[in-house]
Amino acid sequence: MNITDVEQLRQILRARLTELLPSGQPWTMLDFPNHCNCGDSAIWLGQYQAAEWLDSEVVTVLDRVTHRQDRIAADSLIVLPGGGAFGGLYESHHALRLRVLAENRRRHVVQLPQSVEFKSAEHRLELQRAIAAHGNYLLMVRDERSYERARAAFDCDVQLVPDMAFALGPLERPRPRVRLAGQYRADGESPGAGDSGATAVGIAGLTGSDWLVSDPSQARHRAYQKVILRGRVLRKFSMLPTGNSWQRATRRLAEDNMTAAVELLGAGELLVTDRLHGHVIASLLGVEHIAVNDRYGKVEALWSTWTSGLGWGTLARDWAHAQELVDARLGDSDTTVTGSGPTGSG
Repeated sequence: MNITDVEQLRQILRARLTELLPSGQPWTMLDFPNHCNCGDSAIWLGQYQAAEWLDSEVVTVLDRVTHRQDRIAADSLIVLPGGGAFGGLYESHHALRLRVLAENRRRHVVQLPQSVEFKSAEHRLELQRAIAAHGNYLLMVRDERSYERARAAFDCDVQLVPDMAFALGPLERPRPRVRLAGQYRADGESPGAGDSGATAVGIAGLTGSDWLVSDPSQARHRAYQKVILRGRVLRKFSMLPTGNSWQRATRRLAEDNMTAAVELLGAGELLVTDRLHGHVIASLLGVEHIAVNDRYGKVEALWSTWTSGLGWGTLARDWAHAQELVDARLGDSDTTVTGSGPTGSG
């Protein structure tokens, strides 16, 4: 498939969702990302856009803290979010998915596009059993590798669909402040066995930053604190219903995270990133960038399926390769990656 711009990819996403999902049915969106990972927030905001395409109102939002079966609207479509948490890499998301399937057997449950990466054979077996017992599960995946894995493993409808962040379409980029900006992750998905992304960048003489931890001066930090506080209240007083104020607070956090992502990724004329949504959001912004493959190959899988023809990115197999590409692009000029935005790991 020759995809050459993000609006074309956005329309493919819209067409696939319109084909696969009912129109006009209210949505209950589960597993809200109550943290500062801007990529998950981009996915979440894309889900709101998808609901709008389908004339479907988002009537309930629940995260892992506020989730209760009796808070799921009876006539709503149960929607699990897209992302990279399918297969057990993140235990709390895995446990919630199993719980939702067990508590809603035969009721239509939709999994929006995920990467499939099994942490262990036991995690795969748990999902196989839960999906088979459920009997009405639509599993969307966001790359061809995940599609093949899911088709081989699960007895359910599996569909290949672009990442939900592409629903946002082209974004306005900020004016670059530096020639070269960088973002790297320092968690279990960072590139390289034994060396974190941070170490790899340090070896290359580069500095950078990530987006998982917010600075207290940022609006998203205050939004995050509000969501955490309200979530604790809703959990402690389980008879309280979630309402518009809770949903507004969660959406505000997602929007503020997205603002921080745009500031970080748009800071340089050239960007180097090893986050999948660093690559995705940079493409939406029209930022020239080098996308470094992550430990599990999620970046390359998405690249090979959808984004290689967009024209904004170049795929690097690791950080050493990224350094070579930066040197070739910028020559003898200063190639220090100037970090901007929040710092931290994750």
